[in-house]
Amino acid sequence: MDDLTFSDPKSTITLLIGSSDPPIEMVVHQEAACAGSPVLRAAFCGNFMEGRTKTYRLAHVDEATARLLVQWLYAGKIVTIQLKEDWKYDPKDTEIMIAEHNSLVDLWVLADELQMPTLQDCAVTTLFQIQRKTRNRLNWSWQRVYRKTSESSKLRLYICHLCALQIRPTSYSYYKDFIPYEMLMDIAQTLSDGLFRNGKLDLKLSDYLVEEG
Repeated sequence: MDDLTFSDPKSTITLLIGSSDPPIEMVVHQEAACAGSPVLRAAFCGNFMEGRTKTYRLAHVDEATARLLVQWLYAGKIVTIQLKEDWKYDPKDTEIMIAEHNSLVDLWVLADELQMPTLQDCAVTTLFQIQRKTRNRLNWSWQRVYRKTSESSKLRLYICHLCALQIRPTSYSYYKDFIPYEMLMDIAQTLSDGLFRNGKLDLKLSDYLVEEG
């Protein structure tokens, strides 16, 4: 992403978030939006309605996910509760964890839609780091991942490898309400393909990053 100069600080666009009427409005400098996403650049710099109205509708996106997008557009990074140094797991925080996992999945999907592979990599890297810190298998988000991504998705690949590595054979029954059938087949394929290094499957973050064209 190019460095922002804010040469025209009064030039802004509005992201219309969610399906409510009226939607949530998030005002962003046009330079930041166009520098971060080729889709937004085409929308606002081309001969499209968005360029005339200076608005872009994201009806399928919630506010939490949109906030992460805006953080990235300005700072090139995102902030998550679970990766703060002073954060420690407490069962009372389960709802916060679920919401954050889901927002990161949705951010990965939105970044794919907006052609932002670096943001996709940031989202999966953040999930990777959260999992390493909390030892949580992200099971609350498995169905969401499979519902919102395609068969060749790197995010699916990460979730599949994570489960194949960390779920004991006797524990699959515990996760039966979390694992979609398609995911179970992918795990079986992973194991039968012999994706093992030195006798066991390993998680390498580089396997789950999106190759920028």
